[in-house]
Amino acid sequence: MTELVSVIVPIYNVEKYLERCIKSIINQTYQNIEILLVNDGSPDNSKAIMEKYAKKDKRIVCCYKENGGLSDARNYGIKKSKGKYVCFIDSDDYIEKNYVEKLYNCMIENKAEITWCDIKQVNDEGKVGSMNQSPDDVWSFEMASACNRLFLKSLFIKNDIWFPVGIWYEDLATTPRLFLSAKKTAYVNEELYNYYVTPGSITRTYDKRVLDAKKVLQINLEYCKEKHLLESKEIYEIVEYMFLYSELNTAFRVSMAHDLKVKDIKEFTYWCESIFKDIYNNRIAKTRLDRVRKILAFLLKHRMFYLTKFVIRVVKRVKG
Repeated sequence: MTELVSVIVPIYNVEKYLERCIKSIINQTYQNIEILLVNDGSPDNSKAIMEKYAKKDKRIVCCYKENGGLSDARNYGIKKSKGKYVCFIDSDDYIEKNYVEKLYNCMIENKAEITWCDIKQVNDEGKVGSMNQSPDDVWSFEMASACNRLFLKSLFIKNDIWFPVGIWYEDLATTPRLFLSAKKTAYVNEELYNYYVTPGSITRTYDKRVLDAKKVLQINLEYCKEKHLLESKEIYEIVEYMFLYSELNTAFRVSMAHDLKVKDIKEFTYWCESIFKDIYNNRIAKTRLDRVRKILAFLLKHRMFYLTKFVIRVVKRVKG
């Protein structure tokens, strides 16, 4: 007998994409699911769309709450869920029809507590890229995403692990701790999760919330300390490396902004300098970061923003 899987979908201002997301879940080959549509105080037409599909499919549970952000909506969904397993689908994304089945079968066959698959990046024209992760490299940055995974729900409950509310990088604050808590994990080597690249969604301006990465790193390090995992210097460096990678990629995107205000440049530069210093002191970062990223980090440290933009544009052109 198959176990109930709870599919949690946080919803906020996504009426344009919501039906596609819901349809992809309803049409799953794995039928024993409950679909929790968590309306996070969305002011658009999402409520009507949710209720339309709830009338068609009894597995759909419509939930309504005041706006609290993505983390708050996910936490709400976990607490309301009845399944032994939970997964999260962002409401502008969608999944392949065998997504739940593949992850669930992998879970059972391997007696795992977390299973995950590869991610396909898509836009309105089709596939634009991949976010794939080797099963031998679970500490890569791509491991941070919570959306391409199936979790044993008790991992959240018994370890008191929740998505932090009110800060950025919520996945980076949560998924690493879940991996550290799991006795066994397993990987499905298929692109089953479709991550929609929303036009204009890429960070182009400086926002002080990028500094939340430091807070999130501390959350993970404190968890490691609590679980007596920091006796190994390598674990500390690996956890820190994940955040450096994230910060560095965000810094690259911000550097491409056309409206980086003068008042922000000093703080942005200081942030870039701290990233470069941390990379220099992190053995994992020095060995894993490719040469281009190291060069770009050096340029940012020395405020060479125009040269940074030029190098990024050249790299993008070469890669097609």
